[in-house]
Amino acid sequence: MCAHASAIPQNPQVEGLMGLLQKREFVGLQLTGCDLSKATLPKSDGTVLLADPEPGLKLTNVVLGRGTQNYTCADSTENSTPVAQGAQAILYDVSCIAANHPSLLHELPDVLVQLQSSVEYYMATIFQRLSKEKVIVGHHLFVPDFSTAVFDFRITPDVKRYFSGRKDASVSATAYASKGPPGEEFGAVDWLRLKAGDNSVDLKLAYRVHTAGGKPPGNCKGRNKNFGINYAAEYWFYN
Repeated sequence: MCAHASAIPQNPQVEGLMGLLQKREFVGLQLTGCDLSKATLPKSDGTVLLADPEPGLKLTNVVLGRGTQNYTCADSTENSTPVAQGAQAILYDVSCIAANHPSLLHELPDVLVQLQSSVEYYMATIFQRLSKEKVIVGHHLFVPDFSTAVFDFRITPDVKRYFSGRKDASVSATAYASKGPPGEEFGAVDWLRLKAGDNSVDLKLAYRVHTAGGKPPGNCKGRNKNFGINYAAEYWFYN
């Protein structure tokens, strides 16, 4: 993959993102290992605030999640409504962008949700242009009954962080958030506050903010039994 990193795929969304980054002169930007003490957590959709982190908790890392919100249908008619079945996503470390260039960070989910095919390849290519650092840092999924969100950062032996928790609170996505890519413009999923369960390691709290896409259609007409809707979001983690 890295051997082809200098060749940006011929994809309008990728080209648009690279244009945004180049215009802002962020090529070569450090992505990981920055001081997060001054990073400011977005908590509001403009009307309602998510609660602050508990006293004593510190921000440990900020990642972008890119994947699908998953749903199931009883049948493929308009009489059935999609039922949420968790999500799956690749996690990309963008802590330094959160610390130093928050306005850029908050634009990325709306752009990244437009990448519908070969997402991991495109993402790795984009970030390879930004930095030589390892930025794929984990995976997001749900277990065992689609009510427990898992963020597993243990993809390298020296990392122990693992978050397993449930929704503590939610607010609607911002009115200006991307509703999703063409054909999936059903709306942006809610912002969330997630509290860690007992089996979490080195993480106590998480927020999902600046969401783009991910909401299902209003009914199941023409849908498969199981399907995913593309989404992207920022995730902020505390310990």
